[in-house]
Formats: sequence, structure tokens, C-alpha cells
Amino acid sequence: MDVFKANISVFPVFSLILSAVFVYVVLKVFAKFFPLLLKRKSLKSKYNRSFGFIELMVWIIYIILIIPKFYRISFEYGIIISIILLAVLLIIAWFAGRDIVAGFILRSNSGFMLNAEIKSGEYEGIIVEFYSRNFKLIGENGDKVLIPYSQILGKPIKFLSQEKSRISKRIQLEINTTMSFDKLKSLLKFQIMTNPKSLINKVPVFNIVKHENGVFVLDILIYARDSQGLSDVEDQLRFFITNEINS
Repeated sequence: MDVFKANISVFPVFSLILSAVFVYVVLKVFAKFFPLLLKRKSLKSKYNRSFGFIELMVWIIYIILIIPKFYRISFEYGIIISIILLAVLLIIAWFAGRDIVAGFILRSNSGFMLNAEIKSGEYEGIIVEFYSRNFKLIGENGDKVLIPYSQILGKPIKFLSQEKSRISKRIQLEINTTMSFDKLKSLLKFQIMTNPKSLINKVPVFNIVKHENGVFVLDILIYARDSQGLSDVEDQLRFFITNEINS
């Protein structure tokens, strides 16, 4: 202990604090400005979802590099700093990893799946996307919300409906346009898939019945959970064609 008292100095502590602040600032600047270099939205989405893991790895590397410096001052000093830093790391890992663990537990439930309509506490809607630490829920009015898995783990979850109740319908639409079939198909597909009543993992099927003088007659197979959902999808699609394409 005398060796520890003789070697302890305020300067290594300042060095630890300043280097930690520097790493923190660099990570925040990187998190803010690096996405500006990414042009594709899919890449930005992947980056945002994985940045928490990257940040955790940076702090682990930082701790691995900083601890030996304190052991060179004294063994006792190194032990104390190691315990403090590892405790901080475990706390960070818990807050960063608890949603991942909760997500694994929830998704192991056979009813917790894409297109399942759930109600848990203040949250109610249809599951449209799973991520590593949260999932996306879309409400009846079309609002989307990202919910961390840990917020509903341990709470009662009521399954209002599931994908097994899905139904389909074929509709024929006449569309007057000069755009190509691929572009037209892309626009219509987007309208269908963004409708909250449409099934997110069932892609609509398009077939050309006739194409003459700039007029397409399309046969489209759409999916929803019930007949009312099919009507909503069809009505939105017809409204879009009438007001945005045929006009």
C-alpha cells in the first residue's frame, strides 16, 4: 500500500479523464457527420443500427490500451483503475445489450412476428420491422414508432391478429400514362406497401393485361389481414392513380 501511496499522482488521473473526453467527442462527431457521406438510405439505416455496437467496441479497445499504463505506475494502482473501468464498461454493456437480449427472448415467442397486431401497455399496432435493439410498430392511423424490446419485456402482450389470417384479392386497374411499366410498378408498389393495412412481407404481384396507346390495364394481386384492409388498400391505390397519375 505504501508503494501505491508513493506512486499515486493526479496527472495519470487527468490523463485518463482527458483521453476519455477526447474519445467521447470523437465518437459524437463521427456519429453526427459520417452519415452525411452516405448517399443511400439503406446504408444510413444500417449505420445507425450498428453504431451502438461500434461505440461499445471503441470503449473496450480504449480500456485495453489505457489499463497497462496504470500498471506501470504500480500494480495496486492498476488493479483499482481496472476495477473502476471494468465496472463502468459492464454498466454501459448492460444498457447497450439489454435490448438485444430482450429482443431475442421476445422473438422466440411464436406469436411475436411480422404483421402480428399487438397491444402492450400504451403501445398498439402492427409489427412491420425487427431490428437488433428495437422493432417498428405502425398504428391504425399510420404513425410509426420504434420501441426498444426492453420496454415491453415482462409486460402482458395481447395478440390481436396474426399473419395466418391474411387474405388476398385481384384487382384490375386502367392507367393512362407515358411512363414505363417498371416505373409505374415501382410507384404502385410503394403505395401498397406503405399502407398500414397491407402485409409488409407479402409483395403485390403485377401483370400487364393490355398496353395500348399509353394505356395500361394491370392485374394486381394485393394482400391484407382482412376484407376491410383489402378495401382500404384498393381505395388508396385508386385514389393515387386518379389524382397523381391519370390527372
